[in-house]
Amino acid sequence: VEDDYVGSPDCFSETLLRLPKDALPYVPSALAPSNIEYKLRENPEIVHIGIASTTMKLNPYFLDALKVIRDRAKVKVHFHFALGQSSGITHPYVERFIKTYLGDSATTYPHMPYQKYLEVLHHCDMMVNPFPFGNTNGIIDMVTLGLIGVCKTGPEVHEHIDEGLFKRLGLPEWLIADSVDEYIERAIRLAENHQERLTLRRYIIENNRLNTLFTGDPSPLGITLLAKLKEWATANNVDLSINY
Repeated sequence: VEDDYVGSPDCFSETLLRLPKDALPYVPSALAPSNIEYKLRENPEIVHIGIASTTMKLNPYFLDALKVIRDRAKVKVHFHFALGQSSGITHPYVERFIKTYLGDSATTYPHMPYQKYLEVLHHCDMMVNPFPFGNTNGIIDMVTLGLIGVCKTGPEVHEHIDEGLFKRLGLPEWLIADSVDEYIERAIRLAENHQERLTLRRYIIENNRLNTLFTGDPSPLGITLLAKLKEWATANNVDLSINY
């Protein structure tokens, strides 16, 4: 596991092999748009907040936090759930679950082709990541569209990845919440402060921060696995020499 994704080593029952943070660089999607017309709205009447999530990441704690954000924010907000795995007979139940918390303050989209999914997020002003199971691809999509957001970190890998990616992108640490209360407070700050939000968006756009996720040196993975293989071979008296 890359070092900045680990969180707490105590969460692992297996032997943990830690790698440098750039040892598993991502590969851009073949469907990723080559040109983006960024939508930088200066003073929106409604702040549109995107949520990239699969259905398994939706839970009462997350949705209750969104409800508090909506109720406390001094600007009107509307949530856009761009969902994976929500299709067929599943989608009406997912839609009803979200509406139970957010009513007409949310639009729930079924599973869509990648380009349609990006189009939904493209019209948003910011994003918030689900918790405790956070995002990886959703963060890449966020930055692809020149958006920024708020995440919640924690000791488990599935929640600590968000923190690692935000730091790789050079985003300020206040966007990374340690608690639900911080998450709510910081999402409200990002929604209310239009110029601060736009300044951060321009930073990632103008400095091509997305590219940092696609660069790295994957060789440590091979070196680490080879070392473990040699260790096993020595312990079990196995000859690893290869005859051609």
